[in-house]
Amino acid sequence: VLLTPAGTLPDIVAAEVARLGAAEVIVIGGEQAVSEAVVDALHALGSVETTRLGGADRYATATMVAREAHARAKASGADADATVFVATGTNFPDALAASPIAYAHVRPILLTNPAGLSAETSATLTDIGVTAAVILGGEGAVPSQLATGLAGLLGADNVSRVSGEDRYATALALAAHADAACCITYDGAAVASGVGFADALGGGVMAGRLGTVLLLTPGDRLHPGVAAVLSEYRDTIGTVRCLGGTAAIETITRESIALMLQD
Repeated sequence: VLLTPAGTLPDIVAAEVARLGAAEVIVIGGEQAVSEAVVDALHALGSVETTRLGGADRYATATMVAREAHARAKASGADADATVFVATGTNFPDALAASPIAYAHVRPILLTNPAGLSAETSATLTDIGVTAAVILGGEGAVPSQLATGLAGLLGADNVSRVSGEDRYATALALAAHADAACCITYDGAAVASGVGFADALGGGVMAGRLGTVLLLTPGDRLHPGVAAVLSEYRDTIGTVRCLGGTAAIETITRESIALMLQD
C-alpha cells in the first residue's frame, strides 16, 4: 500500500512503483481522493496499467474493494474467506488493526456508518457469498442494531464481535483472536501509532504478508496492554517493527518496547 497526496504523485512514490516493477496499480477512491493527475503520472512511468476502485463515498468504495478482492482470489484459484470484517467508517483504528488478518485470509473489510448497513453493502454480502461477519469495536463504534441487522442476513450464530474498551484494547483483542485462529502470530509484531492512520495503513499489509499482528499505541508512551503482550510473548516475538519515525513513535516509546523484550 503506497500513499499519495490527492493532487500529485510524489517522486519517492513514483520511484517505488518503478522499483517494484509494477505492471498494475490499483487506485483506491474517487477523484477527490486520488486525482486523475496522479493517474496520469503513473501512466507516464511506462507500461503501468491503472484500475480505479472508487465509489460515491467510503462505504461504496469498500464494497468495490471487497468485490474486486473476491473476484481476483477466485480467478487465481485461491479461496477467498467467506467471513468479512465490519468496521465503522467514521474512524480508522479498528479497520487498520484488522488489516493483517484481512490480508492473510483474503477477508474483506466492509465499512458502515452508525445508521446501519447501506443497501450496497448488504448486496455485497450476498453477492460474494459471505456466511459470517466479525464486527470490529464496541457498540460505540458499531451499534447493536447493526449487529442485529447482520444477524438477520447471516444468522445470529454467524455474527461475532471483537472489541476492547478503546482502540488500543480492540487491536490487542484482534491480535489475540488472530493468534488463537493460527492465521498470524506475534513473531515480528508491528507497532504503529493509534493517533494517526498513515503508518498503520501502509504497514498493515506488510504485517499480514509477514504473518504477524499489528498493535497500536499512543506515540508518546507504550500502552500498558501492549507492554504486557510484548513481555508475555518476548521469547517468540524476535524483532518488533515500529512503523513511522520518532514523530509517530517517540524514542521513549521504542525504549519501552525494547525493555519489554528483555529477559
